[in-house]
Amino acid sequence: LEENETLEEKPLIVDKLQAREHEVEENVLLVEEKEMNEDSLIAKDIDEEEEELETKEVELKVNQIEKDELGKDELEEVIPKDTDENVNESISTKKPTRTYDDLLEDFFASKDIKYKEIFGEYLNDKGNKRQILEVLQEIKNNDIAYNNLVITTSDESDKEDNVSFAKAILKAMYKLEYIMYSKVGVIDAKAFNKIDSAKKKRALRNCSLIIERADLLDNNAIDEIENLVINKDQGILFVFQGNKNDIDKLFKEHPQLYLYFHVMISL
Repeated sequence: LEENETLEEKPLIVDKLQAREHEVEENVLLVEEKEMNEDSLIAKDIDEEEEELETKEVELKVNQIEKDELGKDELEEVIPKDTDENVNESISTKKPTRTYDDLLEDFFASKDIKYKEIFGEYLNDKGNKRQILEVLQEIKNNDIAYNNLVITTSDESDKEDNVSFAKAILKAMYKLEYIMYSKVGVIDAKAFNKIDSAKKKRALRNCSLIIERADLLDNNAIDEIENLVINKDQGILFVFQGNKNDIDKLFKEHPQLYLYFHVMISL
């Protein structure tokens, strides 16, 4: 009986062993599959991280490009492109520059005065045009008590040319009715010093007198000029001419002259 029992148990043991081996094999397969899955997950995670990094790099590049474009737009707003339209608009809105020729035309526009014939070649010099305009405007606007002039030069220029300029100014003043007399006399300072006071008073009436080298006038002549200017009935206008430094010295020695000579021209 024991022998039979042993024989009967053998198949059972074999079956159990086979079942155990099968179970072990299944466990091995499960372990291998699990390891494969874990490796796959790890690989997947690595791939996803790389893709995420690439995405972030792309996003950074896009953001940088967008910032660059924004900065470019801002610069374009601050510094607009020089398109034809912008250039034309800039030219059309720019105020035209007024020249002394324009201003002189405006000044004489309502007056029947041929100022170009009066001043002639003196209008070829910009400085002369400016001073002519300034002198005439000053006399017109300031209502000064005395219209006596001082015309100075910085060098030993042509005396006749200076006298011609002074005569042109006086003629324009007469045409504009700033003075009421058209007669003009010319005399050197030394000659003026020698003329008798009474004779000066008789001769110098309702006229303009140009005194060349005025810095050479003596003290007595300065006093006589002052008296003639103050006397309104005399109707006399004086024009002092000379070197600028010498005239400046004369006015420094006789500061009362500033009361009667307001209009200064420097050639």
